[in-house]
Amino acid sequence: MQSRKIAVIGSGLGGFGASHRLRAEGIQTDLYEKNPYHGGHTASHRMDGFIFDEGPHVSFTREERIRQLFLESVQGKYETVDAQVNNYWKGYWIRHPAITNLYGLPP
Repeated sequence: MQSRKIAVIGSGLGGFGASHRLRAEGIQTDLYEKNPYHGGHTASHRMDGFIFDEGPHVSFTREERIRQLFLESVQGKYETVDAQVNNYWKGYWIRHPAITNLYGLPP
């Protein structure tokens, strides 16, 4: 049987998640990232003594299996923030996260 190898584009949560799942199935993966750092929107950057997060969030998941995976990947060191987010676009209030609640908006 010929071994399979899959290219995964992006090293954010989606890319790492896809690679993790594929490898669990015995499929070899190569991760490709356009930036000189990994993590996508989970990346943090140090500048002038401050730490800036690239993305506003890491995960909204309620799945315990995924939460446990995140917890293990940071050795139990994490922070929970209760954010109140409003998304407004051209007269429409969009539930957060906006990217998963765009259905029904005009083109």
